[in-house]
Amino acid sequence: MSKSLKSIPPLIQEHLNTVGGYDDPCFILISAEKDITPFISAIDTAIDSEIEPDDIKYKRNVKATDNLYFIMLYSEHEELLNMANKVLNVMSESEVVTHISVFRHNCLGESNRTFLWSSLLLDETREEFGANSGFKINDPQNMDTWPGLEKYRTAAWPQA
Repeated sequence: MSKSLKSIPPLIQEHLNTVGGYDDPCFILISAEKDITPFISAIDTAIDSEIEPDDIKYKRNVKATDNLYFIMLYSEHEELLNMANKVLNVMSESEVVTHISVFRHNCLGESNRTFLWSSLLLDETREEFGANSGFKINDPQNMDTWPGLEKYRTAAWPQA
């Protein structure tokens, strides 16, 4: 279970429900130490600058909580690295500690499960970077740095 989220927010669930059997979007969670609302436009600008123009129409984004922003999009690994760095730069200009997790969904899996894993990765990012900003990416497109899925497989949302 995630420390970041205890369940999937309904607006995010709506987007997760659109993920089809051949889709492999990336789930991005951006956590800020302050209310994220004033930064959403700058975050979106940073993200959009790395997305192929034809793919912007597939981007989905939701403010999950006051401090948490969710983005679902299709992107290549190098673009994900650039996005994360650009978002951290935008947030550091405002002196806001920010943690980012990026988890690529496997089309053979369940989108809800991948979202849970992305929230666990955000927990890991917070623990690793603490009072400093940072990001972690779990993306099998880059096998050289892919940490795998083993530590996530037993995770589950709490039962209602």
